[in-house]
Amino acid sequence: MRIHQDQQFEVALKGQKLQSFLLYIDSDYPDDVLLVVLLVNNMYYRFFLDAGISFVEQLDKLPDDEECYKNISTKYNLQNQEIKRIYSEKDEENSKLIFEIGSQRFVLKCKESSHFDDENRIFKLMK
Repeated sequence: MRIHQDQQFEVALKGQKLQSFLLYIDSDYPDDVLLVVLLVNNMYYRFFLDAGISFVEQLDKLPDDEECYKNISTKYNLQNQEIKRIYSEKDEENSKLIFEIGSQRFVLKCKESSHFDDENRIFKLMK
């Protein structure tokens, strides 16, 4: 179920505890993040950028291609951390998604935010 699709919005998960923080990575482009998936209250939330805007969808389960997901929860000590804020904002000609979890901040954005780009293989997660 789609929750948001716009350049600017805030996701209503503030105060919830994060169970998992997953990155969906295409094996042909291992440095690029195509999706971010969060597990919160046993529900999956999929975040992605496309056509200059941000999207959030709620899922009952992960798709079957689990081998493409990389769990960064342990690496960054994110499991059971409180979600402070998750929001989208304009980033020049595109959008970016900001994840504030515990004391850490992650950003999913286009490599080239100065020009409109709707290709999914251009996103980076920056800490």
